[in-house]
Amino acid sequence: MKSQIKSILIPTDFSESSENALAVGIAIAERQKADIVLLHVVDRFANLQPTEVFLPEIQLMPDINLMIEIRLKEFSESVSKKTGIKVESKVLNGQPFERICRLAYEENNSLIVIGTHGTSGLRGLFMGSEAYRVVKSAPCPVLTVPVNGIRKEFKRYFFPIRLSQVH
Repeated sequence: MKSQIKSILIPTDFSESSENALAVGIAIAERQKADIVLLHVVDRFANLQPTEVFLPEIQLMPDINLMIEIRLKEFSESVSKKTGIKVESKVLNGQPFERICRLAYEENNSLIVIGTHGTSGLRGLFMGSEAYRVVKSAPCPVLTVPVNGIRKEFKRYFFPIRLSQVH
């Protein structure tokens, strides 16, 4: 049975890590003739402004969302123009890992390609890793791309497994 990747979800936070994931995702999409969905999730609590705490009637989120939508759409069009790949952009609000996994399920994406920031130490312990949460919860395979390197060619595959009893 031959597996076909038809749609690749690539979350972005506009960091170097997500740029690396996009480069890998584009390489896979070109080989598989797949479409790309480029997603940015606005985490309301990560971007909470002091005015929103003390003056809740002032809403800055629509402005942030609009700016991100415009930037992401322009970026998607640029990628599509350079590569010939169909690239769709989406901006959602919420918990990043949850919105990524839900969108992958709703749109029946074949693969998620996500960058990792390499968070470790106390910050990693308390904050957790969005990429790790996506790997644990995703409805499809997830390819994580480290911040320190991009590989567009895959000659060997490493499949970690854990043999355990099913209860």
